[in-house]
Amino acid sequence: MNLFHITAIIPARYQSSRLPYKILHKLDGKSMLQWVHERASQSEGIDEVVIATDHELIQEEAERFGATAMMTSADHQSGTDRIAEAAEKFPDADVFVNVQGDQPFLESSMIEKLIEPYRLGLEPDMATLACPLDQQEIGNPNTVKVAVNRKNIAMFFTRSPIPYFRNQVEDLPVYQHVGLYAYSAAALQKISRLNASKLELAEGLEQMRALEEGLSIYVSTYDKMVPEINTLEDLEKAQEMGLIDNYTLYNKEE
Repeated sequence: MNLFHITAIIPARYQSSRLPYKILHKLDGKSMLQWVHERASQSEGIDEVVIATDHELIQEEAERFGATAMMTSADHQSGTDRIAEAAEKFPDADVFVNVQGDQPFLESSMIEKLIEPYRLGLEPDMATLACPLDQQEIGNPNTVKVAVNRKNIAMFFTRSPIPYFRNQVEDLPVYQHVGLYAYSAAALQKISRLNASKLELAEGLEQMRALEEGLSIYVSTYDKMVPEINTLEDLEKAQEMGLIDNYTLYNKEE
């Protein structure tokens, strides 16, 4: 087994178009940021968890509960770009994990599954997760599908139904993408220097940039999705599902 130094980075942007300041909203008394950090920190194989942000209030919140936080540019267009900037402060890291701040119900085992190919010495450029696709979601453009080859390397990500079953084929797995990523240090810096690709722009899926460049993305399978928090309705649904007892929206005027 190859040994890697693995750093998890939470890109924490202050503004959010669908749910402003969402990473500072509190679920059962803890900010979403704290929940994500705690879940990531419980994952075996992660050497450190760092928060990369564009705002002093998020840095203050991170330091309040004892996390390591650093300021990054406010001009980044994606979490990957923010992680790439933060990664420069960790020259000894071999692999970087992108832990999105909208996943307070993240399970530590998801990260462990994500980094498994690196711990096994497979050394892909990137790694991500997928789970079995609920047939009710096959036509939903907000549900991203992924096709993989026999070596579990991604061939295509799309918002469209995939594959098209012209012929009935038994036991053909159809996967839903789970938005967690790991990158080799070299691949992360390469991706951050690339312009948005045509398929990326067409699908609105950043991972297509890596595929069009010829980088490999290893896809590990997980048994289920976990809810993300992107809207107020997501918070209400999480409460209805019993995932949280209550939530408090952050008010920047307070």
